[in-house]
Amino acid sequence: MVTEAELVEAARVAREFARAPFSAFRVGAALLGASGRVWTGCNVESASYSLTCCAERVAIFKAVSEGEVAFLGLVFEDTDENARDFLKRHGSGYSHLVDPANRTAIDYGIAGVPETFFIDAGGIIRDKHVGPLSGPVLQAKVEALKQGKALTMETR
Repeated sequence: MVTEAELVEAARVAREFARAPFSAFRVGAALLGASGRVWTGCNVESASYSLTCCAERVAIFKAVSEGEVAFLGLVFEDTDENARDFLKRHGSGYSHLVDPANRTAIDYGIAGVPETFFIDAGGIIRDKHVGPLSGPVLQAKVEALKQGKALTMETR
C-alpha cells in the first residue's frame, strides 16, 4: 500500500524534472491510481503560454491516457459562462457536467467540496468521502470496491 509520505516523495522527485524558465516556480504532483500505481507529473512552461502544462494535469493525463482512471468534474455553484471561461483559460483532462440549478449536486448529497464518490462498475454509489482523501484511505476504498466488498469502517 502506498503511503502518503511516499506520494509526497514521488511528487518531490517529479518536481526535479519541472521546466519553469519564466516563473521559476517548479511543481511536482503524484496521483494514486485505482491499480495502486503512482502517476507523476511536473509543470512544463513554454514561451507559447497555451503549451504550458501544470503538474497535476500532466499526472492526470498520463493516468487517463493509459486507461487507469476516468474522471467527471461537476461545475458546482457557478454559472455556465464562468465555468467555460475557467476551463478555456486553464484546461482540463476530463469531462464536465454543468449543474446550473445544483440539481445533480443535491441528488448526490453534495454538502461542500472536496467530496469523492466511489461508484461501482454498475453505476451504483457505494460510498462517499467528504474532505481531503489520503492515499492510504483512497487505496483501501478502491481495493474494497474492486473486490466487491462493502466499504466498511475499516476502509474509511
